[in-house]
Amino acid sequence: MTALTPTGGLIVGGIGIGMVLSGLLGGAALNYGFGIGAAIGFGGAALARPALRARFGEPSKAQARALRWAIATELTAFAAVAILGHNWTFDQLLVSVLIVVSAHFLIMMRSHGPMMVGLGLAGLAWLALAELGLNATIGQVLIGDGLIKLFFGGLMIRPIFLPSVITDGSLND
Repeated sequence: MTALTPTGGLIVGGIGIGMVLSGLLGGAALNYGFGIGAAIGFGGAALARPALRARFGEPSKAQARALRWAIATELTAFAAVAILGHNWTFDQLLVSVLIVVSAHFLIMMRSHGPMMVGLGLAGLAWLALAELGLNATIGQVLIGDGLIKLFFGGLMIRPIFLPSVITDGSLND
């Protein structure tokens, strides 16, 4: 494991907070909830990155390439949603964006580890259930999506709180 896993966990957890806030606040405040969560996630990750890299190591070149590819794929999919969805409702656009984000987590397994597959599949399953089975409101969709992100973000940052084992088998606090 490298620093990408707990750093990604901080970002995912922060975004999860934002999704829950957005779902609870709704309406015009939706962007504020997301903005707060993004600031917590990306800000926390930026502040923690030096310490996490010192403890868990630098990402490999392959991991860095995989991360760039996942982000490029996500941005391309966002552009497709923007082009194709010009007549869609706000709720349809928002759910489409959440689908893109969950799908890009599947690709991020190569950079952030296998937990990303669980996050992506859980997100896609929730969106399918919420949209096709439960006919959930957009607020409920956001809250469920946020709780999934909080759960997986928590799993991803868990190594921060555990003692690390170094190569000779002794514990390194």
